[in-house]
Amino acid sequence: MADDAKQSDDRSVVKTLLKGLELLDVVASANRPMSVSEIATAFDMDIGTVHRFLNTFVRKRYIGQDPNSKQYFLGAKVLQLGRMFYEQHRIYDVARDLMFELSGSVEETVQFSVYSAIPCAILVDEIKGVDATSVSYAIGTQLPMHSTAAGKVMLAMHEAPLRERIIKKLEFDAHTKQTIRSKKKLIEQFEEIEKNGWAEESSEFTDGVHAIAAPIFNVHDQPVAAISIHCPEFRCDKKRLHGYAKELCRIAASISEKLGHLAD
Repeated sequence: MADDAKQSDDRSVVKTLLKGLELLDVVASANRPMSVSEIATAFDMDIGTVHRFLNTFVRKRYIGQDPNSKQYFLGAKVLQLGRMFYEQHRIYDVARDLMFELSGSVEETVQFSVYSAIPCAILVDEIKGVDATSVSYAIGTQLPMHSTAAGKVMLAMHEAPLRERIIKKLEFDAHTKQTIRSKKKLIEQFEEIEKNGWAEESSEFTDGVHAIAAPIFNVHDQPVAAISIHCPEFRCDKKRLHGYAKELCRIAASISEKLGHLAD
């Protein structure tokens, strides 16, 4: 309880969100459906406020409600998040040794990113190249789908209907003068990405940085992650970087295989 009180006094904490998560904990710990009055009693809050919290969670499918008994229980979204947590951590575990193998082969920075419904790619691991001038980004960096090799390759490998829905959410922010700024130009790259099995960026997210990325597929044939090679353009031109593509795709296929993906 002392930790909870400390968090409540922390100005960096969104108190309403914290309360909502505490309510979710109450429903989760019950191990059975609960009525709104039971939740309010356990949560020590008036029924009206609890009702608003519950309605919000129901709308986003974190909590479900039985239409007959009107009782509440954990929703499908919680199970989905649990599966995603397991899958992403499993990906991380199986990928790391192969990332070291690839980095040792090319002596450049190797990054591993996972797909996020934001939509973007999120950098979750990095093996920095041996040179002092090697490229490096902070873990947790959000990599835009339209201006990074990792984002583009995952986007291109999604099935067309889902890909279209994702593109509609993109804002096409300009990060450099080379950034793709239109849906049309982005889509024009998809055919070549699908044919090659990898995507590239050239000073599109960061000036002076080249990168290529290959997709990681799960057992359901979904592009859930990407592995990429990054290098500064003054040391590694496009021809040299493209020469790494075969090894990159081999490593990506090995990671996918470990996740249960069956190649065509």
